[in-house]
Amino acid sequence: MSFKSVAQERTNRNTNVSFPDLEGRTKISVDELMEKHPDGVTLISFGRWTPRNKDPMYPALFQEEPNRFLWSSKVLQDLIDAWIDEYAGDAVTCAKELEAEGGIKVKFVRGKTKSGRDVIYVNLV
Repeated sequence: MSFKSVAQERTNRNTNVSFPDLEGRTKISVDELMEKHPDGVTLISFGRWTPRNKDPMYPALFQEEPNRFLWSSKVLQDLIDAWIDEYAGDAVTCAKELEAEGGIKVKFVRGKTKSGRDVIYVNLV
């Protein structure tokens, strides 16, 4: 066994994994984000990774909150997955190109599904 090759397989060779630098950042809740930025925020980067035997996690970074990150809601996760699909599963390149383009302005809105469940919708601004 090669420790290096196993480590590479688990990190940078898996193109379906991207993770922005969260060092020095604190978590922000979607409620706090909506309260502080009622007109929306600019999503400038994101990550997608799957811990072993768990669902994927999606940290999102916003221009208006440079020292914070958000664990994405299901609707935002679905949007990020659609973007990644457009990049043939290459989450790293997708996230880098979103950042290079200056991000995309989004507004989070509370709503209900047809079955009455609470949901956070993502509207483009």
